[in-house]
Amino acid sequence: MSLFAITKRLIIFLFILFIILFVKKAPAFALFEGYPDYPSYPSYPSYPEYFNSYPSYPDYPSYPSYPEYFNSYPSYPDYPSYPSYPDYPSYPSYPSYPSYPTPTPTPAPVCDTNCIGGSWSYSCGCTTAGGQTGHKATCTIAGVCSWQDPTCYADSSCNNGYTKTVKTCNSTGTGYDTLQSCALTCSTATPTPLPTPPPPPPPPTYTISGNVFLDNNKNTLKDSNETNYTGSITIASTGGSVSSAGGAYTVSNLNTGTYTISYTDKPSGYQLTYPLNGPPPSFQVAVGGTCSTGGSNSAACSGGSITNLNFGITNSNPWVQCIGADCRIDSGFISKIPANASCGPYASLPGSGGTPGLVFTGNTTADFGQGRASQNDWVAGGISYGETYSPTKIGGQIKTSYSFLLSKGKPVDIASYCTGGISNCTLSSSLPHGIYIANGNLKLVGGGYTFGSSQDFVILVNGDLTIAEKIFVPVGSTAIFSSSGNITVDKAVGEAVNSSTTADIEGIYSADKNFIVQGTNDCSVGTDLRLNVGGSVITNASLNGGSFQNQRDLCAGNVQCPAFSAAERPDFILNSPNFLKQANFTYQEIAP
Repeated sequence: MSLFAITKRLIIFLFILFIILFVKKAPAFALFEGYPDYPSYPSYPSYPEYFNSYPSYPDYPSYPSYPEYFNSYPSYPDYPSYPSYPDYPSYPSYPSYPSYPTPTPTPAPVCDTNCIGGSWSYSCGCTTAGGQTGHKATCTIAGVCSWQDPTCYADSSCNNGYTKTVKTCNSTGTGYDTLQSCALTCSTATPTPLPTPPPPPPPPTYTISGNVFLDNNKNTLKDSNETNYTGSITIASTGGSVSSAGGAYTVSNLNTGTYTISYTDKPSGYQLTYPLNGPPPSFQVAVGGTCSTGGSNSAACSGGSITNLNFGITNSNPWVQCIGADCRIDSGFISKIPANASCGPYASLPGSGGTPGLVFTGNTTADFGQGRASQNDWVAGGISYGETYSPTKIGGQIKTSYSFLLSKGKPVDIASYCTGGISNCTLSSSLPHGIYIANGNLKLVGGGYTFGSSQDFVILVNGDLTIAEKIFVPVGSTAIFSSSGNITVDKAVGEAVNSSTTADIEGIYSADKNFIVQGTNDCSVGTDLRLNVGGSVITNASLNGGSFQNQRDLCAGNVQCPAFSAAERPDFILNSPNFLKQANFTYQEIAP
């Protein structure tokens, strides 16, 4: 419905409403007397007084003409039937509105399938859903946007590897699709192949190398004068490839990581000096960026690899030797002698009589290392034919024991012949022959002591005896030291030349307990002196327990000579006191 028709109907409605309201509320006489100006009545300023001037107002409802008022206007119901209503839409101006041209706005440039305001370019090399070689189209609007149609369109004339010629499409922007409104062309030039990229480099690998060396001085380090073990070696690794030659080994082809390197076949007669863990002795190391030598005292990291991861072994063990005399160790004679010892690879060498002594090993198998008992291989005892010493013929006592010798005389207190007292005794050079006793621990000191010629001396110690000087007994004399405790030879007493057999202490030394050859016994500190005894050494003389204890180590010198030796002194037997002598009888029945 037009605005005009609506306005017209509104006016008619208001007019009817006004008539109804006015007729209903206005006084009856005003209508019948025909006041012509009544419609303007509301404009009189005196309107309030107007009502007051008509006292007959309350009587208005009694006028019977009210119904007649309405009846006198029969045309009221005809207002809605005005015939002009249908004419409102017929105004001729309405059809003219479409004739005014509405301005069409210029589309904004947009990169889409229409590519308005832009241009298309094409590229080869894609594969269609059907597996054909095809092309893709890209819409570009300079300075605005760029958009590539994701669809790959078949184009049999454009082969893989060719370069697509850039084309500008027509205004519809559909030249890129399969309708091919704008043609696509490809150059026919042979494409330049891309260089084949080099393969990625393999991950770096690392090595671990080291030696199994002869640690002759047992300082745990491979010194410049020490060589590798030349026998076969076996190195185990938890990774990589192991090779070895001449005592050196290499573990190769190791990736970054942690590995355990072990030495698994120590040869017979050798001891390990470094490392001392295991068995087997091992290092846990790491190669690569976090290289670690596992606490080795000689290994080093270089570029993620490890060098000088060394294992030290030695057959340089301290050993003992007897010269011309019998050697007895009832707990088992263990003396690991090197094969090529220049001092003689034997436990017993020939003495002045031209023959070696006999080696007694009790009830235990002897162990001579790579050496032998003697050039005659004389050995008594062992597992099969055990033999231990038992002094049954002399009342179950050993004649050199402290108690036995004490029972044979009345000893003189040696303190009166000691300068410095018995705890630091320098013996008098004019000591008469006889039997002496030290009631307490006795330590002999000085620059060396020599007993008188052709005399016998017995020194009893009711305690421990420490010998801190060299002691010499001339041929024709005897000197017997018997201690109720231990006898210890100070580490300062001995020979600096390992091959020397010169006696350092001479006499017969009997300890009810232990005989101790004191030493540093640490090659990292230094080499000990060799101790040579001219005479005899007896331990466990009381038969209550005791042993021979060697604490000296010649370190590198062990491969050539013993750390301790005892040489025969037959004259001590011939010249010993009579109470030590015993007649031995052999009874044999002889047929008449």
